[in-house]
Amino acid sequence: MPFTFAHPAIVIPCKKKFPKYLNLSALVIGSMTPDFEYFLRFMPKGTIGHTLLGSIWFDIPLVIILYLLWEHIIKRPFILSMPQPIDKNLYHITHRKSKNSTIKKRIIFIYSALIGIYSHILWDSFTHNTGFFVMKLRLLSNKIHIFNYKIPVYKFLQHGSTIIGSIYIMIYLYSLMQYTDCNIKQFSKETKINYWILVIVITFSIFLYRITMTLNFVSLKYFGIYIVSFISSILVSILIVSFVFKIKYRN
Repeated sequence: MPFTFAHPAIVIPCKKKFPKYLNLSALVIGSMTPDFEYFLRFMPKGTIGHTLLGSIWFDIPLVIILYLLWEHIIKRPFILSMPQPIDKNLYHITHRKSKNSTIKKRIIFIYSALIGIYSHILWDSFTHNTGFFVMKLRLLSNKIHIFNYKIPVYKFLQHGSTIIGSIYIMIYLYSLMQYTDCNIKQFSKETKINYWILVIVITFSIFLYRITMTLNFVSLKYFGIYIVSFISSILVSILIVSFVFKIKYRN
C-alpha cells in the first residue's frame, strides 16, 4: 500500500474542483482512515478498515472521532508549536471553525468521508499484492528485472505513487502558508521546545514498551510491526501532549 499520509493527494484536487459540495477535512481524514486500523492495533494487520462493510461501521465513526480530535484538541497546540515562520504562516488554520452544524453540512461531511475512504481502497487495489486489480490484471503482477532483483509492477506503482503523492502534499501545504502580519498569541520558544521534547519522550516510551513487553524485542520478522508501532506511538504522543497544552494554554 502507499504510505498512509500520501493518500490525501488523490482527494485534495476534488475539493478544488467542487468546493461547495465537498468537505476537505472529511476527504483528507477519510482518505487515511482505513490504515488507522493498523495504528490502533499497533501492527500492520487489518480485517475491516479496507472493506465495504467496514467503511460504514468502522471507518465513518473513526473519521468523525479523528476529526473532532484534530479540531478540538490537536490543531491549535500542534500548529503553534511549529518553528517560525511556519507557525505564523499556518496560524489562520487555527481559527477556522467547524461548519457542520446544519443537516446539509453533515451530509456533505459524511459523503466526503466516504469518497476519501473509497479513494484509499481503490488506490490500494492497484498497489497491494492482494488488491482487487492486482489479482485481476496480470500485468500488475509482472516482474521487472533490476540488477539481480525481480520487482512486480504493483510495487513500482506503490512506491512511485507514494513519492508523487508526498510531493503533492508538500506543495499543497506550502500553498496554505499565509503570513500573518499582526500580533498573534504565539507559543514562546521554550514552550515549543517543551512540546516537542514531551512528544519525543512519550513516543519512545510507548514504542519501547511495545517492543520490549509485547514482542521479542529486536527481530527482522517484526520490522513491519516496528514501523507501524512507531507511527502509532507518535500519533498517541501528539494527542496526549496536545491535550495537555490545550488545557494549559487554553487562552
